[in-house]
Amino acid sequence: MNQVILKQFDLPIDQSLAFTYFIDEDKLNQWLCYEAVTDPYVDGRYELYWEPDEDHQNSTEGCRITVFENPYLIAFDWKGPRSLDEVMNRIDPLTHVTVVFYPLDHDRVRLILQHSGFGHGEDWQQARMFFNRAWDLALQRLVKLLESEA
Repeated sequence: MNQVILKQFDLPIDQSLAFTYFIDEDKLNQWLCYEAVTDPYVDGRYELYWEPDEDHQNSTEGCRITVFENPYLIAFDWKGPRSLDEVMNRIDPLTHVTVVFYPLDHDRVRLILQHSGFGHGEDWQQARMFFNRAWDLALQRLVKLLESEA
């Protein structure tokens, strides 16, 4: 497994506030998911839900925080949607997301996101393409949200 997605976005907020948009449940609900359940410590839950259903298939249910260094770095396990369940959600280890918050000045931060753990083959290539686009769209939503609040 060596296929990686790498994204870089500059955010118009400071490092500490940027970090909260990845751990605070209410802030996650504003830009990334329908509902979030997070425990802000290593091995804490990092469960995001995209649909208000009872089976929670379209979620990261069961995912855990693997690194928590507020306000510099957070990393967590990651699952795919229903359409990628067979390829992504039944492997051990799961794919993994790492987000680094690099301060540019007192009110701007560079967010660097790496999503790793993608395997080889056509199914994995489709999963990687799905998340390459999904992370672009999600991070663009975050930038627009922050710009509208400025």
